[in-house]
Order: sequence, then C-alpha cells, then structure tokens
Amino acid sequence: MSSSPTFEDRLEIHELLGRYYQLLDGESSISSASIFTDDGAIVVPTGQFLGLETIDDFFTKRPSDAGRNGRHFISNLVVAASGEGVARADFYLQYVGIVPAPVLKMTGRGECDLVRTTGGWRMRQLRIHIDGSPNPHD
Repeated sequence: MSSSPTFEDRLEIHELLGRYYQLLDGESSISSASIFTDDGAIVVPTGQFLGLETIDDFFTKRPSDAGRNGRHFISNLVVAASGEGVARADFYLQYVGIVPAPVLKMTGRGECDLVRTTGGWRMRQLRIHIDGSPNPHD
C-alpha cells in the first residue's frame, strides 16, 4: 500500500469493520478468521481477547439476545497507511439500545491496526475506549 490508501483499500477496510459490528450484534454468522489475523486481538475496558480461539469465545459467550437489544454504529471512520500492507483505522463508536425504544447507551472511540493478507484486509488489533470509563489496558 502506498503512503495513502487506495479507494479499494478504504472500501475493504470499511466493509471489514461493518462485518465485525454485524457479527458483534448477532446479525452475521461469519467466522472471526475472516475478520482477524491468527494473532488478532480485541482490547476493551472489560478485558483482552488474544488469538482467534479466544476471540471466537468472546462472540459465542455473548448473550444470545445481544443483537435484539441494541446495535453498534461507527462513524467518522478515517483510514491511514502505516506501512506497506499495514493500515490504521480510527472511528467513533455508539451503542443504541432498541428495546423498548431507541436510546443512546454508550459512546466511545475505536482504533484498529490492520494487515493486508492473501485473503484481504484483516484486523490485527482492535482497541475500544468507552467515554467516561477507565481503560486499564491503555
């Protein structure tokens, strides 16, 4: 990747983050291997999930009604190259509860380190920072 990501790189990375949040909200059955590298990591205020097996556990142990109770939204997504075949995406994050009526429950920001693989772009590390919440992993 050049010093500036191509349109195709940006689009693929946007789609990748969209698929991640659809999986998180229970609206997709894709595998985490199609989103993360083998050594991928999710770092959130409540813990760190390192490697595909642990990431799969993170998704399978979520409440089965998680997606029916709320939705994650990302915005202001900016993608920048950080080396050859390496990129970083920064974005804002919102979680909206939808039962019994839509209400904003959480805001924050995300940082994602990405790597181009033979299968396309994959997340190496996703870090989530929730507004008003200390993050012990910073």
